[in-house]
Amino acid sequence: MTMPVPPRPDYGIHEDAILAGGRTHPGTIEYANWKAECYAEFGIPARVLGPGSLELPYAPEQESLANKAHMECEQRAIDQGIIADPMFHPPERLRLWYRALVEVAYECLVANGFPTTPPPSMDVWVEAFPNTWVPHGSRLPDEAFEVCPQEIDLLLIELGERDEADSGS
Repeated sequence: MTMPVPPRPDYGIHEDAILAGGRTHPGTIEYANWKAECYAEFGIPARVLGPGSLELPYAPEQESLANKAHMECEQRAIDQGIIADPMFHPPERLRLWYRALVEVAYECLVANGFPTTPPPSMDVWVEAFPNTWVPHGSRLPDEAFEVCPQEIDLLLIELGERDEADSGS
């Protein structure tokens, strides 16, 4: 069962870095609907619960088929350009992600007195990705995650708004 698709979100000037070359984002109703239809092709029941969220009420004996459907549907979505390949990030996208992590998340944590470690240089971060520094460490209180988002999409939207304001747009 699918849901009506709301209007496309306004991702701002850094939309390309958020969608990463895909038509939509994995955390949308549009993608959840597409994935539910793909699962149905395998005979796996799926109900869209919300943005990017599915309920798969399949029988225990269908677990192997559900796993196969998951892998096949994810690859189809990438191959068809519906979502981006989560394993491919060109350096220019990573440099923008780094800026969002430093200029939005890290600065928020520091400004609000939450403990964090200083970032490495952009070149070091890009070269080490994905095994690299993040501003939100595992020892932060829950409040830090409420005050300072860690999701790259939200950080990129905020960075875009700042960049637009700085450029006078």
